[in-house]
Amino acid sequence: MNSPGNLTVLVRDPGCGKYLRSSGNCAVLREPDVQVAEHALNIIVLVAASALSEVAEFVQTANRRHQLKALLVHADIGERWIGTLLDRAQLRTLSMLLVHQGADHGRRIVEAWRAGAQHQLIADAVALPDRLLVIGCDLKRLEVPFNALPALKKLSAAGRAAFELDPDGSFLFWPGADVHLDLDSLRYAADPAFRAQAQAEGLRSHARLGQAIAELRSQLNLSASDIPGVSERQLRRVEKGQSLPRSTTLAKLAKAHNLTLPAYLDLLAPIVRGE
Repeated sequence: MNSPGNLTVLVRDPGCGKYLRSSGNCAVLREPDVQVAEHALNIIVLVAASALSEVAEFVQTANRRHQLKALLVHADIGERWIGTLLDRAQLRTLSMLLVHQGADHGRRIVEAWRAGAQHQLIADAVALPDRLLVIGCDLKRLEVPFNALPALKKLSAAGRAAFELDPDGSFLFWPGADVHLDLDSLRYAADPAFRAQAQAEGLRSHARLGQAIAELRSQLNLSASDIPGVSERQLRRVEKGQSLPRSTTLAKLAKAHNLTLPAYLDLLAPIVRGE
């Protein structure tokens, strides 16, 4: 049985077997042992499409326990047959499924999990007409409209599609525009909640934050007693720079100002910078 944080990788894909070996926190299996799937944590399966039926029970068991982190299917036969083979193995509805060609995806994802960096690295990406579709090494999907990426929105469709993925998944690179974007940069552009959290963390470290909170509250004619959930004493300490506001406190301040958190932070930022 794996201890917490360990990784189990089942390899039924000949193209991936040559670079994967058990070491450290990673146990590599060559046969689909269902007893392992019943106990192991953090399971990744690399399988050729033609061998899907061989791993079906193992995958279903790991998925039922919510320990299947990735099912990486190598399209070793015509792609038009992938759906049929997934149906045949009763695996088509898995959210952690990625169909790929070649060994790069498997290596990148397994190494990211081995390093504990699966939430920071990119597994794959493709340019659609109006947006970038990105898959992290944790297999979470992210859609980034090109209009949210100032460095790319003026490029042609061909220029937007002409990017390279760093071999380790650290960033996407557009040589023609000299643009590098990592996963956090893409999240910042696409996810308002992530952007607000990042902005809040950046502002929290600034010495003028408390003063800016006080100035904005004064501009909008709010008294210290008009902030539900934040006591006057707590607010005074924040505004005098004696205490750093938590993200929850900033959210309460935004609500009291009848603003969303991102809009509130956007108003605070120039005051903090003295603009």
